[in-house]
Parts: sequence; C-alpha cells; structure tokens
Amino acid sequence: MTSDNSPPSNKMRMSSHPDRTLAPSRSLCEFESIEYHAEEDICQAQFSTTDEVASMAVVSAVAAASDTDSLDMDPLYESVDIEALDSLVTPRRAVVGDLHLTFEYQGYEVTASSCGSIKVKPLHASTSSAAEDD
Repeated sequence: MTSDNSPPSNKMRMSSHPDRTLAPSRSLCEFESIEYHAEEDICQAQFSTTDEVASMAVVSAVAAASDTDSLDMDPLYESVDIEALDSLVTPRRAVVGDLHLTFEYQGYEVTASSCGSIKVKPLHASTSSAAEDD
C-alpha cells in the first residue's frame, strides 16, 4: 500500500522509454541518488567521489538512463579520456571548485562534475531544442 507521504523512489521513468525504470540490474557503481527530471529530459545521478570512480559512475548512469546492461555498451575510452575523467572527479577537486566535463557517449550527452554529479541527456533532446531555435 502506498501513500502520498512515501519517500520518492529511485526507480523513475525515462520519457524515451516509458516502460523502463532507472534501476539497472547490473550496476558498476552505487549511487547516492539517481533521478529523472521529465521537464528537462535529464537523468541526474550523484555518487560518492571518495568511494566510487567517475568512469564507472558514468557508465552506470548511462546504463540506467538507457536501460542497457553496462557490459553491452561501447567502451567508455572510445568517447573520453578515462584518466582525465577520473582525475577531474576526486575529493580534492571539490575543494578547488566545481569543474565540468561534457562529452557524448552511447547516444547521450554526459556532463560529469568534479563534485560527483552526472547528468545524462539524450542527444535527440539536445539537437531538437537547437533546431527549434533556427
């Protein structure tokens, strides 16, 4: 039985896959939170920069957003320098200030923050909004 006062679930639905949830069966990373924001068509994940490696968190976040097993995805190193990504997102970087790295992976625009935030947005959403501006 559910009530209106129940805590929000991490199993939020993606608009591009209405019958799928943000709960991958095999994740390489344990997120502190993962949410879908329908108004922006963005999946946002937060992970611990002290307990997790950024590259694994990115793969897990994209796998969750696309409802794909991470083992079935292209290698991340084909899209971004993994060492650079992992060195950007470290506990010491959070003290310096929030830095962002944005790149394309598996049909998504991925933005990783040095504070442990990952935003995953379908590329079609990015290109369709740009086409509307023309």
